[in-house]
This record gives sequence, C-alpha cells and structure tokens, in this order.
Amino acid sequence: MIFLLESSLRNFRKVGVFFWLPASIGILGCGETDPGKMSPEERLTYAERIYRRDCAACHGEQGDGQGPEAYRLQTKPLAFTSGHFKFKSTTSGQLPLDDDIFRSIAEGVPTTSMLPQAHLSDGEIRALVDYVKRFYPEFDSVSRARAVAVPTSPPRTDELLQLGKEMYERAGCVKCHGSDGHGDGPAADSLRDYSGRPVDIPDLTYQPRKIGTDLEDLYRIIQTGMSGTPMPSYQGVFTEKQAWALVYYLDSIAVNKWPRGMMGLVEEEVIGMRIDMRAAHALMMRRRGMGRMMDRGMVRERRKER
Repeated sequence: MIFLLESSLRNFRKVGVFFWLPASIGILGCGETDPGKMSPEERLTYAERIYRRDCAACHGEQGDGQGPEAYRLQTKPLAFTSGHFKFKSTTSGQLPLDDDIFRSIAEGVPTTSMLPQAHLSDGEIRALVDYVKRFYPEFDSVSRARAVAVPTSPPRTDELLQLGKEMYERAGCVKCHGSDGHGDGPAADSLRDYSGRPVDIPDLTYQPRKIGTDLEDLYRIIQTGMSGTPMPSYQGVFTEKQAWALVYYLDSIAVNKWPRGMMGLVEEEVIGMRIDMRAAHALMMRRRGMGRMMDRGMVRERRKER
C-alpha cells in the first residue's frame, strides 16, 4: 500500500500535479464510520463535515454553486439552492429522488470535475444526500414523484434507426444539437440556463456522456428533460417505440470517444482530480483493483438491490 501511494505520487509529480495525502489512510473513507448509528444531530454534523471537506470547494459553503474553485470550471457546479437537478429519474418539474442524488455522488458526472466519491461509504453518501437537500427547503414541503419507468428495449433494427433519425429532426433536436449532433445547431449560441448563463450544448457524437453510459440513461433523459436548461421533457410526446428509436439513433452517431489522459480521466475530470484529492485517490485505487467498488457496474448493481 505504501509503495503504491509513493509510486502514484511520483507519477503525479511528473505531470505537475501536487496535492496533499492524509497521513492516515483511514480518513479517506473506508466505511468504518456508520452515520446510520448516529443520533440525528450527530449525523447532521458528520455530513456537514464531509460536505465542507469534499463538496464546498465547488458547490460553495451555502450550496449556491459559488465555491472558490467554481470559476475555473466550464461545466458549472450545481447550485443546490436552485432546486434544478439536471440528472434525475423524475418527470420534468419534479425534484429528484434520494437515489438520484445518491447516484450523482457515488458515480460522479462523466467528463466534468464531479468525480465518483468512491472514498465514501453508502451510509456517508446517504447522510450527505440528506444534508444537501437542506439547501432547498421545498424538499420538505412537496410530494415526491416516482421515477419515470424505463420499458424493456425493443430489438435494434435498421427500421428503428431510420425512425430515430426522423424523430431527431421532427422533434427539433437539430435546432440545438445540429444536424450531425455536434452541438452547433442554429439556436445553440442563444441558449441560456435558468440563471442566464450560456448553455454548453453537448456534442452527441462523443462518449462518455454526462448523463451516464447506458442506453437506459438516454431513454430516461428524453423523458425527464434537464431541469433548469432548455432541454425539454418528451414524456407523453413520443411513444415508447419512438423514444427507443431516438435512443438507438443517438447511440449510432456516438462514434467518438473523448481522449483519455492520466488515470483515464477525460475533459474536466482532470481538474476535478486537482480539486478533490480524496476522490481522485479513491478512483486511482479502484482502477488499480483496490477500491471499494471495482467499476460503475457494481454501483448499478447496488442501486438494483436498493
């Protein structure tokens, strides 16, 4: 273990990345502390400590997305105070489920500085979910929606791919995402999010996607839309067949992969490594076969069990 850490640090220094590693590996988060056994007050205090240590640099002490590192990020940190959670399983206009927030924390958001928080136990992540919800009081005053159902996918056929291409054009996807999916549609430059910031339209020809790696993730985002952005929900607009056809078409044009750098990181994940040393170290250990979770597939299995 010591040799691995020293070797990794040497690799980081070669590329000019410097960060402090705790003297004790135990505080990286190995699940030794169980917030579920704490009193509500202790659990809240413990979650606040995790938040300040691992989240506030980007999301801000007050959960407003204005942390000291936010300025350097192209994909801006979520402002929990806004209530606009982009990646969720509930319908448009509804707040996310606890499992949605859990997933974002546990798995991270690919290509962004939000790395998987693999150094935290499930119990710690659950406590953190409850803590960040406190930034948006409506969590306590509104009825919680159910997750959008994702039906079993039909066989992938040339007919469905052609239908998907037609749906891409008929639904107006071209206006924002462009005719070839490069994010260069005629309306792209004019789009703004809920706060008035320009919207970075994703290039649909590249993987991995921020929304997740599975086709079910594509189906879900078509149904839910993206809260706080111009991306609308198409729930009730598309039939199941049409939605799956669009999913297959979008998957068919995603022929490129973002170049991977050190530790296999892509795009702003590299910045996330510099900001979040604990998550970066846990990710490194995972990819070397020593982490709490070997890959995101195991995370998905845990979600199924819940």
